[in-house]
Amino acid sequence: MNRDAAVAEIQLIMGFRSDLATSAVTALQNAQSHFEQNWQDPTNLPWFLITERATSSTVIYEERLARPSDWLGDVEEDGLWLTNSDGDEVLLEKGDIDDLRAIYGNDDPTFPIAYGFDGLYYRLFPAPNASYPARMLYYATDAALALGSTENAWLKYAPNVLIGYAGITLCSGAKDGRLQIFQQRMLDAVAAVNAKSLAIPYVGKQSTMGEDQ
Repeated sequence: MNRDAAVAEIQLIMGFRSDLATSAVTALQNAQSHFEQNWQDPTNLPWFLITERATSSTVIYEERLARPSDWLGDVEEDGLWLTNSDGDEVLLEKGDIDDLRAIYGNDDPTFPIAYGFDGLYYRLFPAPNASYPARMLYYATDAALALGSTENAWLKYAPNVLIGYAGITLCSGAKDGRLQIFQQRMLDAVAAVNAKSLAIPYVGKQSTMGEDQ
């Protein structure tokens, strides 16, 4: 579903309100921003927001490694990988910055073992003694709904999350059947996304277990 189709769906529920086209676009864009920044379970973000692995590199003697600009959160049991001098890619342990600083803060720079996150940067412990290639698997903000023809991951996999929230906004507090329709669509869609996000990691594990038998 592209943006124009989502707007048309909102207009249909609102009683064919052609005058709501511009407002509906804004409401959809605000809905996406809201859910990306305020998903109800920040440890279980929508599965379709997982990125391909972004690349970067460490700076010698610098514990900071800038996070990607579209970063929303690390993927559980994954996250930050560094390639050592032997060419082996190593997944760093994740921990609390204060705890890691207490353990590694006085160590000489070397290949990092662990990292924490302070909101703007990954913090590497110990600090790197060289420039090491880095890769990150993470949840990212999706493409903005800038054009009528835009179909991003939200509208492809969970359109009613955005349509429902946008419709609730456009109802302006009216307590009628339209509001209930939008509310139910949003709640059902959010529940479906959460269920799939929780299930996907176990599908991979079950497949691996089956191959070992």
